[in-house]
Amino acid sequence: EGYSQEALERVFRPTLKMMRLREEFVGKKNALFKQIKDYGFEINQGELTAYIQPFLNKIDEITPLKDGNN
Repeated sequence: EGYSQEALERVFRPTLKMMRLREEFVGKKNALFKQIKDYGFEINQGELTAYIQPFLNKIDEITPLKDGNN
């Protein structure tokens, strides 16, 4: 979409594609949270976010945007 890595960190007018991808991610994260809770683990959303954040950071590191391209 032509965004740099820095611009994506603070998007003020996301595109429809960006919103759709975010909704898909949130849906999958919520499904994972429900599955963890169904297994009987006592965890909250903040703890799940703290757990997956290093993985998301690694993905950003491996696949940075360069000149707006993945």
